[in-house]
Amino acid sequence: MINLKHIFDGWANVIKNKFDALDPAIKLEAEIRLQHCDKCYMRTNNKCDPDKVGKHVETDALTKGCGCNISAKALSPCTKCPLGIWNKMSICNDQL
Repeated sequence: MINLKHIFDGWANVIKNKFDALDPAIKLEAEIRLQHCDKCYMRTNNKCDPDKVGKHVETDALTKGCGCNISAKALSPCTKCPLGIWNKMSICNDQL
């Protein structure tokens, strides 16, 4: 269920960004995330491609792309890159 909240948060922030209502800290962190995504092999168009496999930067485990829309995922504070290139934002307040 938490994954659905992250997806919703990302898309809500996409909409907020369109109306210049996005928290500046989230916007800055998303821009940094997207710089990494722009160079990533796993990216196909604007998707983290689930048909591609890469190595996790910390564990060396082979990992598939998550299939997420990269623009929305980058704006979701509590999500992480499947390859471990970027982690949750410091402002994430997941209650697990």
